[in-house]
This record gives sequence, structure tokens and C-alpha cells, in this order.
Amino acid sequence: MAAGPGVALAAPGPTPGPEPGPPQTIAPPSTPQQASPGQLARPGQPIASGAPVLSDDNELILEIRTQHREMTDTITAHGLRGGIYLPMGDLARFLDLPISISDDGHYANGWYLSPGRTISINLRAGTIVQGGKEAPLPKGDFVAHDGELWIRADRLQDILPIRIVTDLRAQTVVVKTLEAFPFEQRLARDAARERLTSLGGRAPAQTYPRQPTPYHVIDTPIAEVELRAAGAQGIAAHLETDLRASGDVLFMTGRFFASLSSTSGLVAARMELGRRDPEAHLLGPLRATEFELGDVATESMPVGLRGVAGRGLMLTNEPLEHASVFETMDFRGPLPSGFEVELYRNDTLVGSTGTAVNGDYEFLHIPVDFGLNVFRLVFYGPQGQRREEVRRISVGDGRLAKGAFTYNVFAVQKDKAVINATEPGFQPTLDYGDWREGFAVQYGLTSAITVVGSGALYQTTGTPGTTARWLTSAGLRTGIAGWAAKLDASVGTGGATAIEAGVAGKVFDTSVVAIHAEYGHGYIDEVRSPSDLPLTSMTEFDLSKTLHFGPKTVPLAFSWQHLTFANGQVTDTAAFRQTVTFGRVMAANVINYIDTATPGAPTTHTTNGVFDLSTFAGSHTQYRAEASYTVGPHPVLVSLGGEVAHDIDARTTVRASLNQTFTTRQTTAGLSGTRKFGPFALSFDSTYTPQSRAYAFTMRLGFSFGRNPLNGRMFVARPGLSSSGAVAVRAFSDTNGNGLYDPGEPVIGNVSYFTGSQHVTAGAEGNAVLTGTGDGTRAAVRIDTASLPDIAMAPTRAGVEVIARPGRIPVVDFAIQQLSDIEGTAVYADGSHKRGVAGLNLQLIDTHGRRVAHARSEGDGFVLIEQVRPGDYRLEIVPDQARNLKIRLLSDDAVHVGTKGKVIRLKIVVASQ
Repeated sequence: MAAGPGVALAAPGPTPGPEPGPPQTIAPPSTPQQASPGQLARPGQPIASGAPVLSDDNELILEIRTQHREMTDTITAHGLRGGIYLPMGDLARFLDLPISISDDGHYANGWYLSPGRTISINLRAGTIVQGGKEAPLPKGDFVAHDGELWIRADRLQDILPIRIVTDLRAQTVVVKTLEAFPFEQRLARDAARERLTSLGGRAPAQTYPRQPTPYHVIDTPIAEVELRAAGAQGIAAHLETDLRASGDVLFMTGRFFASLSSTSGLVAARMELGRRDPEAHLLGPLRATEFELGDVATESMPVGLRGVAGRGLMLTNEPLEHASVFETMDFRGPLPSGFEVELYRNDTLVGSTGTAVNGDYEFLHIPVDFGLNVFRLVFYGPQGQRREEVRRISVGDGRLAKGAFTYNVFAVQKDKAVINATEPGFQPTLDYGDWREGFAVQYGLTSAITVVGSGALYQTTGTPGTTARWLTSAGLRTGIAGWAAKLDASVGTGGATAIEAGVAGKVFDTSVVAIHAEYGHGYIDEVRSPSDLPLTSMTEFDLSKTLHFGPKTVPLAFSWQHLTFANGQVTDTAAFRQTVTFGRVMAANVINYIDTATPGAPTTHTTNGVFDLSTFAGSHTQYRAEASYTVGPHPVLVSLGGEVAHDIDARTTVRASLNQTFTTRQTTAGLSGTRKFGPFALSFDSTYTPQSRAYAFTMRLGFSFGRNPLNGRMFVARPGLSSSGAVAVRAFSDTNGNGLYDPGEPVIGNVSYFTGSQHVTAGAEGNAVLTGTGDGTRAAVRIDTASLPDIAMAPTRAGVEVIARPGRIPVVDFAIQQLSDIEGTAVYADGSHKRGVAGLNLQLIDTHGRRVAHARSEGDGFVLIEQVRPGDYRLEIVPDQARNLKIRLLSDDAVHVGTKGKVIRLKIVVASQ
């Protein structure tokens, strides 16, 4: 929009002349005694020569971000042959530095990082003053233009502790800080508060608004079915079926699993009812975080009893994603037929299995590191499938906040299911079906000391002399000079005793956990020993460290345990784990050592290992190789195997494998493939061993089904929906501005959505489902605004938090608003309204008093405020400028922005106060 010739902003006189001369300029003294904000210059002071010429022809729009993407924004720059010029004022605002620009861009004044580190740049005098020392400005490195002071990017490191990296191909400006800047200090404080929050057992502050997902009395479940035709040498061809289902039942989440065979009938089953809530709002005054009925799993007690699975019940108010450094973790979950799963802790391989227990995988007694533990479950399918699940566990020293109280109670019949189906040839353990009832409690006595206690009644059919046993324990948790410390004492049946002490912390950036226990009178400690033999002592060390070689990291973990039994047997076990990543390839190696000395028998030493090599998911071809070996007493390569899986197209995958077992001289070859037909997945896998002519084959057909929450109709989808939460997402044009999806409002297609670990792009119809969102955990569902089809579109909310659970697919709608632009010309109230006001700083204030946008008028008074959301606003002059120049807006300052995006044109009239 054109306007009359503009003038630099100054306090207008009451009766300005018809032909005003050039505005009077003021600048600071050439040698100020001390830099101070607001210092003025002398009239008529000359400008330093040699300045480059900036214009619209060399203007650039670049992305500016910090090195680790803590902050991103856009910035205007100018590209000349001499270099890239950046605006000092905008940089100061981006980095939260109190440096102000005045005198139409000829003067910068303020300080950075601390008030004593002052800076003053005077372009008219050609000087820079830092810390009271004056120096001449190099010609051509600084220039005033359009009310801003511009500096050549490579000179910024000479005056501020930063490095600037500009990339015109990527259109980016990267700021690398050499000292801690305010935004980094703020992030460090936030991280410290989060650590304190974790220590106190409280949930972190919500980032996005919560959308509740109420429970129903009964709801259509989400189910998945796998039909198999299988056969092998010596086994007649037969049919097998696995059914998994989950959904709301009696205001709880119900889960069901059954496996059937045409030759053996029902061979496995599991059913469970329960709820999980990370905010502890379950069961009224009990403030529980989780309860389960049916086939459940318990946690290990501090001393004596390990966690087990079976039919029964459990109830707890312990935080779901927190643990003590002295605890161990049990991981259980659905394991489809033919799948293998590996468990990684902080990128270190800690377990691997391909054996399902009643349809589930099990990783028991997994130790944890002090701090954040990232556990990754990597699943490998029989046709080359690969997927990952991630759990983040915050591990502290076991202390609670003062007055905080947690409990865990359980009653379980070990290894027995509600529907007690077993496979042919099943061999029960000695304590199969034995009942266990127990509790564990913790109380924050002070902020420094937490007391713990536990008790249990249990049966041990396999223990000579008794079938009913009991134990109880009490202990303390505290911290000493940055180290966690624990002390537990336990008494059991027949006067059996145990006392256990432990410390945990870091030494030279190495996580250390050390525990020692003494036992007496026949104490059996299932937590520390895999056998049911009484112990006399136990010592255990766990060490973990990550080595850094430039950008490469190598996680290392070492564990050692020494057990002394009452019968004189001594066992030492150790494990050393290493993991390294090269590009898209991960290599993991585990070495295990076992030394057993039994009275009257020779001492045995065994050292073996497993080396695993695999590529990350995401490419069309996946590779995996594994080697098992024995180091001692004699080095032997036990087996060597490899497999290749290739995606021929989006619907077809083939896999070939070859394994050689050297100790038995057996070679096994495998061939499999998968073809996806719409929502169905049909696959075939086979193996053949030529030496024994042994063969096996399986044909599989898998699919999921349930009710579509977006239209209420039944759907059929690919397998995998029943075991974890999912969220249906939809973006729509909010034409009536009520924030809700109403019939007739257009749905926006091809929009992307994401959580912390999942990503999906909707089709043209606009509907999509995010899977793998967890079970009873917070999931932040966000929309990728860059995927919206128009830059003038924006969601009313950037994200939504849901508590995901299996069997329910809540709908998260993102209302999309049409943004408007506000433009106008600022003029003086001189009767003619033709004199444009240059350099006028305006801001847009919403009904809550928050500044939502700001703009600075151009040389002719033109003002543009882009991408404003619908609503009512107030336009005002920035208070500091209005006060200093004694000016005000004479025009109406109310602005209404409607729901249909358009350009709103204003007349902005400036008058003296």
C-alpha cells in the first residue's frame, strides 16, 4: 500500500508544517564513559563511511536456530558479496539479550550474560565500546538500514561468545553458543525441576491440554486374529489360531488371549481386567495408579520374593514410569507366534528371547541405571518384520517426598491361569499353583529419609519340610553426598534372617550399583538367586558407562554377582555387554561368565558370548547376523547365522536365512515371505535342515478388526491393533469458529500427525490412526503444521494429551483456523493524514491482555501484521515508545478478526498526548 513520503518517528508537534524537513537525528557521544540503556547521541554527528548498501534486492528470509534446536525462528538477512548481514536487534531478542537498537539503527547499547559485560556500538562515530574499552569499527562490517543495525555474520563471534554458521543452500542460520546463554540456563533449571519432580514421585507438568477418554460398561473390542496351517517332520499338518482382544468391560480395560490347535484344542489362554492411571485417580481414597484382576504379574519385594505371574489380583499407587536404582524390572507383553524380541537398556542389549510363556515374552530381573533409562523392545518377525516399542523409566534413589506414601498389594497363584490350558507335554515346576500374598509399602519420613516395609505369606511345595512360609522386612532409603543408599533387614520362617545394604551413584561418569547381603538360618532369597537353596552371603556390582569417540558412542555395561550357599557351594557370574552403532548398523556383543564350586565336585568355568549385528528399520532391505561362541574352557565357534529381508514393494516382503551350528554340524536354511492384501497379511515361512532332512512350514493369515470411531462402522485392518493404544486423528476447517467438528465442515486431507515415537500421514479423505501409543501412559498427539496445505492455516491447539489404552481408539480433532492479515498506514493527525509515520512500534493485544503480534511501520508508514488468528484484539503503540515520544493512537484501536481469512485494512492515526 502506498502512502505519502514517510518521516522518521519523533514526537509530533501540535501543528506541523506542510513541508517538513528531514527528521532531526540524535546519536550518543563518540566516547561514552559507560554504556547504559537509553543513552542518546549528539545532533549532526557524522556516520562512519564505507558501509555496504542493503536493499530489497539482496534481502533473504532464513531459518535461525540454536545448535541443538532448542529454539527456532525466522529472520531477515541481507546477502552481499562481502558476506551475510544479520540484524543485531532481532538476534538480541532471539537470544534473550538486553541489547536495544536506537537512532534509526545507528546505535546499539546494553549488556550480555551479566550486567558487567556491556556493549555499545556507535555507527556515527565508528566506535565500539565493550567493558569500558573503546575500539574503532572495521569499515563495512556494520551498517544501519531500515531502523535496524546490521552486522556481518562472521564478525558476531568477535563481540559475543557465539559462532554463527550460515548455509544459503539450506537457508539456515545456526547459532552455536560458547558460554551458557539465558535460554540454556532456563532449560537447565527446567531439567533440575523435572529431576526434583521425579524424586518426589509427582507427575510432570502437562505440556498439552488433556482430552479425557471415559470408560464404558461395554464396548466393541479391538481384536486381531492369526490363522496358521503348520507342519513339520514327525508332526502332521494341522491348523492353529491365535486370538487377541481388548476393550472396555465394566469400566475397565479387558484383555483376552487364546491359542487353539486342531490337534490339541485350547493350548493357552489369558484374561485380565484392570485400569492404569499415571495421575493416581483410581479407586477414590486409595489413589491407585494400577489394579489388575485375572491373569496378573507382581513386582519383586525388596528382599526375599521375586515377581511372578499367575491368576489373582494386584493393586498399587506406585508411579508407573519411575523406579529405584536398587530395584530390578520385569518386562512382559504379547509375543506373536514365530517372533523374537530383544531388550535394550540405553542402547545396550540386555536380553533376547523367542519363547512365549502363555502368549507373552518375559524379561525378568533386569537391572536399571541411575537416571533416565530408555528401554527398547525390538521385535523380529518370521517374514522379516521389524518394529520397536520404547519405555522411558526415570530411576532415582528410592526416596519419596516428605509425607508421601506408596503401597503395593497382591495375591497370585503362581503360573496358573484363570483358564488353565496347557500345551501337550507341559511339565509344571515344583511350586506350580502355589499361592503368594504380600504387600510392600514406602513412606517419606523426611525429605532425606524414606522407610520401607514388606511382608508375605507363600507356599513352597518344593521345599522339604514345609509348605507354608512367611517373611517380613523393613528398611531405609536415603542419599549421601550424591550417592543413593539403602538398608534392608528381613526375618522369615524358622528364624531365617537377611540384612542387605547397597549404594549407587556415579564415579567418573560411570554408573555404579553395589549391594551386599548376609543371610542366616536357611534364608532363601529369590530376588538374588535363581535357585531355591538357602544362602549365607551375596555380593553384586553393576557398572555402566558410555564412551564417546567424537560423534560415536559406545555404551558398556558390566555386572558381577558372588553367591555363597549354605551347603558350601559358591557361584560367580558376570556379564559384559558392548554396543556400537555405525550409520544404520548396530553391533551388540554379550560375554557371560559362570564359575561354580561345589564341595566334593570339580570347579567348573564357562565363558560364552553372543554377537549380534542388525540394521535399523527404515530401509527397503534389512540385514541381521548372529554368532554364538565359547571362550572357555576352550574357544569354540558354536553357531553362525544370518538373514536378509527385502521389501519388493510396499506390500511384498521376502526373507532368506541361513544358520550353521558347528557343534552338531547342522545347517538350517529358511525362506519366507509376506504379501499384504488390503487389511490382510498373508505369509509363509519354512526351514529345512539337509543333514537330518528335518523341515517345518507355516502359512499365516493375520488381520485386526474393530469399530471405526470416526464413522461408527466396523473395519478390518492389518494385525497389531489390540495390544497397545491407538488414536484416531482428523483435521477440519473450523468454519463456524466453535472449535468442534460439526457435520458439513470440510475435513483436510494429507496432514501429518505424530507422537514421541509414531508418525502417520492421513490420506485424501483426511482420516488417520496413530498406533502404538502405549498402555495407561500419557501420549502427546501433535499435528505437523508444516503439512497443512496453506500457510494461512493454523490449528487452534498444537497438541493434545491422551491416556492411551488397548481396545479404545479415541478421536482427536484438530480445528484448523483461517488466518488473516492486518495492514494499514500509520499517519500523523495533521488534518491531511498524508504524512506516514516511520518506525512506529505497534503490538496486538488479545482479550486476555497477552501480546500476540507486533510490527514496526516502514518508511512510508505501512504496517503489516501477518497470520492473525480469529478473535478480538486491541492495537496499541508499544508503551515505552508511546511514553518516551508522548504519542498515542487517535484512531479506533479495536480489531475484530473473523473466521474466514482475509486482509483487514486499518487506518492508524497517531497524535500527541
